Amino acid sequence: AHLAAAVAIVGRNIQSLDALEQPLSEMGARHATYGAAPEHYPVVRDCLLRAMSKVSSETWTLRIHDAWYHALNAVAAAMLRGAARAEIEVV
Repeated sequence: AHLAAAVAIVGRNIQSLDALEQPLSEMGARHATYGAAPEHYPVVRDCLLRAMSKVSSETWTLRIHDAWYHALNAVAAAMLRGAARAEIEVV
């Protein structure tokens, strides 16, 4: 349920993802404490894209794929910045 809500929020704010910088940064810091590593982010992105394409089936286009690909990369970048800041604060 949390993941679906997060994806919905990203979808609603896809034109202004910078507005989500703070919450995404905080989420990245939390995920780092759960053991999420930078190399996990592309795997999650690709799994999300595959799942979204299967659910959307006939309406999924290359344009939609590319938009979500870039949006999820932006989300991952913000989360990774938060994880890095949290690591620096701990040290």
